[in-house]
Amino acid sequence: MIPKDVQTFLEKGTTLEGKIQNKIHTFPIRVAYKDTDAGGVVYHANYITWAERARVGLWFLLQGLDDSEEQIKQRNILESDGIWVARAVQADYLSPAKLYDIVTLNTQITQVGNTSMRFTHTVKRADETLAIVHVTLVWLKRETFKPARIPEYWRDRLEFILAD
Repeated sequence: MIPKDVQTFLEKGTTLEGKIQNKIHTFPIRVAYKDTDAGGVVYHANYITWAERARVGLWFLLQGLDDSEEQIKQRNILESDGIWVARAVQADYLSPAKLYDIVTLNTQITQVGNTSMRFTHTVKRADETLAIVHVTLVWLKRETFKPARIPEYWRDRLEFILAD
């Protein structure tokens, strides 16, 4: 069960980390010059980078964290006995984003297994879908780098926003 303080925090959301509403995490990004190629179109690998940024925001929200370094240290999120690693990434590019566009990454957790989870990140400009990025993460024991069962701490939070 997800703690009540985290649930309250999720309902409020933050501007820095995005917001969770109806089991979808939304994370806005303005396309910067560094995101584009010489033609002013977003370089394809940046969609995957944006998906990672959105996922970090989602992690913070699921743990009830704001941007406070003290809170991060108190929860010891960087010192757990396991780590999440990417196992698979698939990106479908439908339409280009351009310099100074405001895009939104809508992230859904679409599957939670024993040792892994799957995200779907939909990159949109207003109502237009620009790209869809699927990412599968696996929980590994830090000591052995072997897959391990997802801890209850994470499972409760993930299932709280698991897509129906």
